Amino acid sequence: MSESSANARQGRLVHKLCSILDAFNDILGKTAAWLVVFMVLVQIFVVSVRSILNSGSLAVEDSILYMHASLIVCCLAFTLKHDGHVRVDVFYHRFSPLTKAWVNALGSVVFLLPFAAFIFFASLDYSISAFHNREGSGDAGGLDLVYFLKALVSLAGALLFLQGLSMILHNLLVLTFKSE
Repeated sequence: MSESSANARQGRLVHKLCSILDAFNDILGKTAAWLVVFMVLVQIFVVSVRSILNSGSLAVEDSILYMHASLIVCCLAFTLKHDGHVRVDVFYHRFSPLTKAWVNALGSVVFLLPFAAFIFFASLDYSISAFHNREGSGDAGGLDLVYFLKALVSLAGALLFLQGLSMILHNLLVLTFKSE
């Protein structure tokens, strides 16, 4: 097997891995986006019941908070994949595709992956402890799923890390095959 065909095979494998990670975050993000519709309907219900019947449910109100947190966490990596996060772009838009790939790869290695790993590892004991204790609401009538909210922090770090890894690999593919 020649070196160029081995490189092409490795490139296809890396591309396949990136496609799997990207597809996972696309499915997760698009599915989670539907929470917005459900959140709005639940909020309309809460406001209507409070206004018309002068009554309410803390558990239903908590569910809106839980959906909102889930939406944010599940869409973080999706937004990153689609370059939707805020970027300070003074020079970047003028860069060539190769220079952009270098900037994106190095930025992800130096900033994104360490940040995502820090979020994951710093929150892991916190999340595990909350799950172990089945931590619940401090309010009577609230949802007893606080452990779920705390687990979302670790999930956010993991999802960002995986998407960052995919971005690095995509950019390495650009750098490897454009420079040959």
